[in-house]
Amino acid sequence: MFDFALRAFHQTVRAGSVRKASEELGLSASSVSRQIAILERQFGTKLFTRTASGMSLTYAGRLVADFSRSVLTEYDGLRTDLNDLQGRTRAEITIASVANVATIIPMRAMTTFFKEFPGVSFKVFRLLAPEVLKAVRSGEADIGIAFCPQYDPIFKSLAKIPEPVVVASPPGMLRWCKGTISLADIGKYSIAVPDAGSGIRALFEDEMREAGLGFSPLASANSFEVIKEFVLQGNGLGILPRGAVLREVESGLIDVSRIENDRLDAAFVEYIRLSDRRVPNVMKHFIDHLRRQTILMK
Repeated sequence: MFDFALRAFHQTVRAGSVRKASEELGLSASSVSRQIAILERQFGTKLFTRTASGMSLTYAGRLVADFSRSVLTEYDGLRTDLNDLQGRTRAEITIASVANVATIIPMRAMTTFFKEFPGVSFKVFRLLAPEVLKAVRSGEADIGIAFCPQYDPIFKSLAKIPEPVVVASPPGMLRWCKGTISLADIGKYSIAVPDAGSGIRALFEDEMREAGLGFSPLASANSFEVIKEFVLQGNGLGILPRGAVLREVESGLIDVSRIENDRLDAAFVEYIRLSDRRVPNVMKHFIDHLRRQTILMK
């Protein structure tokens, strides 16, 4: 009974309303409200402030929200392990990722993983780098894929994948540079870069500024595909992570040059999860698949 009430409360917090929570849980709105009332009686305090404009968490409600998120994650992990022991694993692994083709690795890991655990499904969603960390911290994502995240003891690193920031160019345009190019020489061309807010854009701007160079892109976009098209049409250079143009390089459509800059050349993508959270067995198996694919990509 307690876990049922806790789940109804947790879903209401996530959905933002009793009505939406009831739809997601497949229950009536009155049933969800009743479970929240039961929880409030058990804790002896109001968890929501109800007004004409909606519901908002009280201070006690915020404490219970943190507690419920942690407890339900642990509980669901335990149930997954018990189901696994009985040969009937049913689970969903949620991955929050930056817009980066380093997601090729989790996709390849999923392909091999499905053969071993056909009952496990995945939910993958794309976020900006700060939102990835937030999703993992809140428990909304089991695994986060972040670009050069700063160290934080709350997170545990599962794998690091080299992902240098490179210059993409139309075939032959930079033949003279023999595979490497300086920041000063990049500035002589029209360039397209990721939008502000992207970790790649921030890192590139920092290094240009550190080098005392001006920076005025001809185009910016929140999609790597748009930047690649800019290059494919012969408009100039694109600043992208190496993984984003892997297929185009292999097919001869785009050339790639490394940048003569230590920070840009040493950039990486890191797979993280909460360090203090219990790891279900099925998740451990998926992490093993991730690591194997990471080794193959190096």
